[in-house]
Amino acid sequence: MSARIDITGHRFGRLTAISYVKPSRWLCRCDCGHETIVARSCLKNGHTKSCGCLHTEVVIARFTKHGHTVNGRLSPTYSSWKSMLARCTNPKKRYWMNYGGRGIGVCDRWRHSFENFLADMGEKPSGLTLERTNNELGYSPENCRWATYTEQARNKRPQRPETITRGERSRSAKLTAEKIIVIRADPRKYQTIADQYHVSPSTIGEIKRREIWRHIP
Repeated sequence: MSARIDITGHRFGRLTAISYVKPSRWLCRCDCGHETIVARSCLKNGHTKSCGCLHTEVVIARFTKHGHTVNGRLSPTYSSWKSMLARCTNPKKRYWMNYGGRGIGVCDRWRHSFENFLADMGEKPSGLTLERTNNELGYSPENCRWATYTEQARNKRPQRPETITRGERSRSAKLTAEKIIVIRADPRKYQTIADQYHVSPSTIGEIKRREIWRHIP
């Protein structure tokens, strides 16, 4: 049986070994004042460097480094950025079919960095909202601005002339049961499919989600 290696007084990150307590475990005191029992192997390989306070500080720093997430509350600017990403990348979001579903995306510079978005757009002014100058293009520094709700309403994408109500869709002769089955299996963007069948992207979205024509297999 090999002799136990004494590590009393040795430092491992923020931890200092105080005394041996049980097989392969040591009582350690953290720089923050707390004491904890840690396996010797975790101390030696660097897996454990504190009583847990270091991890907490890293997490807090990660979410507050840009100053827009404090105590779990998001700033208006950060909320706009998160909402932009959600409607372009998350099919479960309510308005996704009008954004990501029809090919509207977020440029790489913004998609992976709130800091870049903040540097390009600045703080969100009170009463303004994020708007794309050209509604057929995605979110990027060249195509976005902070605008009033009135300005954004004036810049809305024109309603497609072939758009029809849900009740009318169910009676539409344009989409037969066979076509609907083909549409459900079509991997292309909603806008592309909609153009082919002369219907709105929202109609394609509802077909994909089976919200209408539920009687069709």
